[in-house]
Amino acid sequence: MRHNKGSKLQQKLISIVVPVFNTEKYVERCLSSLVNQTYSNLEIIVVNDCSPGNIEEMLQPWLRKDERIRYVRHEVNKGLFQARLTGADLAQGVYIAFADSDDYVSSNFYYGLLRSAEKHQSDIAIGQTVIQKQNGDKIRYTLHDASFNFDQLSGREVQERYFGQKGHCYSWHTIWNKLYKKELWDRCRPYYGQITGHLIMTEDLAFSAPLFYFAKKVSTAKDDCYFYCENTSAATNVEKISLERFSKNIHDLKQSFDFCENFLTQVGSPESYRDDFRQFRDKYARIWGSLGELVFTGIGQHKVRKLMEEFAPGCDIHRDPDDFFFESLQSPWNESLEKIKLQIRDDQCEVVSFDIFDTAVYRPLYHPTDLFYLMDKKFEALAPSKISFHEIRTVGEEEARRKYGEKHPSFQDVKIEEIYQSIGEYFGLAEDVTLAMLAEEKRLEIALCRPRKTAKELYDFALLCGKKVIFTSDMYLDEETIRAVLSQCGYTEYEQLYLSSSYRLTKHQGDLYRAVLKDIKVKAANILHIGDNLQNDVTNARKYGIDAVHFPRALDVFENKIAEAPTGGCSTVAQLAGGAVVDPQALTDSLGYRTMIALIANRYFDNPFRGFDPQTDFNADPYFIGYYPLGMHLFGLTNWLQHSLSGRSYQTVHFLARDGYLPMKAYEIFENFGTPLPAAQYACASRKALMPAIVSDRMDFFDLPVEYRNHSPKTLLKVLKFCARDVNETEIEAQLSAADIPYQKVFERMEEYRRFLKYFLANLYSSEKHRQAYEEAKPYYAGWKTNADAAFDMGYSGRIQEAICRLAGQPIHVFFVHRDEVRAPMLERKSGFHAECFYDFTPTMSGLIREHLFSEAGGSCIAFRQENGQAVPVIEEEEKKYPDRFIVEQIQRGALDFCRDFLEIFGGYLSWLPFKNLELSLPFEGYLSNMKDADCRLFKASYFEDTVYGAKASINIYDFLRAQYARVVRPDLSGPDMVNRLLYKRGKLTKLLGYILFDRVTLKEKVKKRLANHNFLLRVTTRAYQVWKKLKRGRS
Repeated sequence: MRHNKGSKLQQKLISIVVPVFNTEKYVERCLSSLVNQTYSNLEIIVVNDCSPGNIEEMLQPWLRKDERIRYVRHEVNKGLFQARLTGADLAQGVYIAFADSDDYVSSNFYYGLLRSAEKHQSDIAIGQTVIQKQNGDKIRYTLHDASFNFDQLSGREVQERYFGQKGHCYSWHTIWNKLYKKELWDRCRPYYGQITGHLIMTEDLAFSAPLFYFAKKVSTAKDDCYFYCENTSAATNVEKISLERFSKNIHDLKQSFDFCENFLTQVGSPESYRDDFRQFRDKYARIWGSLGELVFTGIGQHKVRKLMEEFAPGCDIHRDPDDFFFESLQSPWNESLEKIKLQIRDDQCEVVSFDIFDTAVYRPLYHPTDLFYLMDKKFEALAPSKISFHEIRTVGEEEARRKYGEKHPSFQDVKIEEIYQSIGEYFGLAEDVTLAMLAEEKRLEIALCRPRKTAKELYDFALLCGKKVIFTSDMYLDEETIRAVLSQCGYTEYEQLYLSSSYRLTKHQGDLYRAVLKDIKVKAANILHIGDNLQNDVTNARKYGIDAVHFPRALDVFENKIAEAPTGGCSTVAQLAGGAVVDPQALTDSLGYRTMIALIANRYFDNPFRGFDPQTDFNADPYFIGYYPLGMHLFGLTNWLQHSLSGRSYQTVHFLARDGYLPMKAYEIFENFGTPLPAAQYACASRKALMPAIVSDRMDFFDLPVEYRNHSPKTLLKVLKFCARDVNETEIEAQLSAADIPYQKVFERMEEYRRFLKYFLANLYSSEKHRQAYEEAKPYYAGWKTNADAAFDMGYSGRIQEAICRLAGQPIHVFFVHRDEVRAPMLERKSGFHAECFYDFTPTMSGLIREHLFSEAGGSCIAFRQENGQAVPVIEEEEKKYPDRFIVEQIQRGALDFCRDFLEIFGGYLSWLPFKNLELSLPFEGYLSNMKDADCRLFKASYFEDTVYGAKASINIYDFLRAQYARVVRPDLSGPDMVNRLLYKRGKLTKLLGYILFDRVTLKEKVKKRLANHNFLLRVTTRAYQVWKKLKRGRS
């Protein structure tokens, strides 16, 4: 039954090109990792780029003992680009890969890539990268990993993802973390011939642009890693870089970028790709230009500016902190999975035994017995009894164990048939009902079980290594059902199945291991058992001499119960939000709530050893934040909306832009799962666009939706442009000055604000422009009817809804997340609309952050114009920077994936999985109100526009959140969070001393931000800090 799982793939030769120049001290580590790959059908081509060391002498033993290694030498140094080409031209493989000689790879790296490429028939397979620091620490960049959070891409999506990231995630264009089809490489090869000179810096960019342009499909491989090792000879080392080397680097940059842009022109690529690439070039110009300005002075600095002007003419070379955002968040790499693979691969290991439930497979349930609640759906159709089948099933198993324990004292477990026999006898159920429920339990077990992907990876790895595989499990289910579960989850090749129900012996007692040893006739020391239960799978196995490793249950990792895999407080944020009001135990007593938690835990912690930053609660991972707290909140919100609409006459629900975007997408998912709902429509609405209707008479001008202390006459006139006379700005400023109203001075007192409004109404207001703007907006909402149309909005004051009612000419009812309890009821009374709220309280964190997470990435509606008798929205041209857009898209994708996953699995059982919509929102409220600084940093490159209320074109979300948290005393504050709280509203000197003493990381960030456009001061400050660090080290 057993054979080598990799036999079909072994026919696919992989050529690996390894250039060497001045890296002799690392070469052995690199080659060792390559020749010891589990996938052995390799060709390793070492290219000596005229290295000054003794590489030829070092290679002789390797060449003698491994015929897969080939060697070629350049007579002169040609640079990394040409060295890779030389090796690639000699490659005979079906696939080609590249490894730098000062790096190395994990034991199964190339098999993982090959398996992904073959499974998806992809042209490029992308692996994960681990950064090995000079001190030996291994870390992963969180957002680089997040960039490849997909299984495959195909068609134009490949190019859109590659070019669209504009160089922010360099892991897209690094050449060494990928496997390429040789036929794809050969298609690109003629273009590479256009580069004939010496090229090192960004040479991988020159390779990658054609490869990704021509690739039709790209896939990813998880867990196995390429180790990129930092060393002091790196080309970007700031402390040792010379002007000569800097000049060479910029020459290389220009050569690579020029090549790529010429290539895109030659192939006639879409203009959007070329525009993306120009932004890519500008980013590198800022990075290198600001570096040069910082490091060099005088003539050197003049030379830098000249070089940068040649590289990117007219580009601003001042440092932009957002350029380094993708490297700002990291988590430690956990080597436990790699260690397990090495144990499997060890010659001493002959047999690998897997536990089944919560190891090889999982049910998306918090307790295994929660499955019995789902069986109520079937039971209620068969029997009129009011008792839950969960209780019947639980009592039946207890009775079976008691009865068969007394009858057969040696039996350590029962069979499922015996449990149902006891159910029939104890409860007097009809035989046909009992048999039907027995069949239903087996059906549900098979339907709900899913492979635990990381365990499946270990299983495939064991087969690849030629090991025998067995399954050893304590389980009352029969062998036929278990085999069906395993087969469905992809476990089809194994020697034997050892079940406690078949052998009447358990791992819990330890005796099942004795039966395994007796049957399999392999020494205990030659067996490796892998399981999730520390006592049953590890301690008890070791008592019999079996080697055993703990593979923690995903839910235990999520709940931070595994010391070796800390996960912060991600499982307790709901309790923080509930405080003294919500019983924390009641959350996990809620069947629906805990089932969602189980789904989340198994999705994110499938690999129990995944990197997780212990300073965070959510690993600063946008997808996890979306899938967990926001996903649960969105599900509860959409479920509430669905039930609120049930039985009503509404034909259309208008989701108001932009923060209605994400709820509308979730609503459409519910619709796709067969829920009959009114049609969803995305409708343009904003305070700016609806201001002509929000301000209906002169009195309303004294109740504008603005925070007057953020505004000046200049900014307020922009808000009132729709009804302001067309007067030259210089003239307006002069008029206001004559009236003793400073044009650009922010209002400090209400009296100043009202005085300006009075002046505006008397001298600058145009009733005709106001009427015209009103009439232009009116047709957009004219077709909305009270009984046929409803709106959904984030909520708050109700001003927008009141304006829509005015334009529609009748009340349009609305569904809010929450509302202002003073103004909104007043507007409801006056306009006749009714607002229903998801929350009937005001959450701690309201406003900006919610809107940011819920909103569409595009520009907002700022006005309406007439076109062929129709009102057409005027959309503000606003292109979010890639880091900002990426974070929101990942969070939203995670939230929608959660809604989709839960409905796919449990959509037919929602009535049997009770939950309270509001309790589903507790994790989200806990996340928003208790965000640790490391999680909050996810929004350092995120911005929000609020020119109406806040008079700010760009509000940094991270700064906003920090300011919000500083005002709120939180019991869990520590480290940077506590420092920030203590220094809130303190003087500048106090803040400086506080940050120097307690939080130098924040201090450095603040200094860099403040001096970003003052290169001389930044250079002086940086030099002073470096001198101080050296003095400090010298003293210690």
